[in-house]
Amino acid sequence: MCQRCPVVAECLADALDNRTEYGVWGGMTERERRALLRRRPDVKSWATLFKMARADEAAAGIRRAS
Repeated sequence: MCQRCPVVAECLADALDNRTEYGVWGGMTERERRALLRRRPDVKSWATLFKMARADEAAAGIRRAS
């Protein structure tokens, strides 16, 4: 279900930023989210991180196209 969702990254970022404990959010289970949070304790805002990554990816695509 999550793979085809147009807001999967936003959903995951919201769950990570708010430390949502239960359910599948953004395609990740509770256990997967806890592991990610443990691996990256330095991230203050997952939403910002994902937006920056998307912008970097778009800029790289523009550079490849030109």
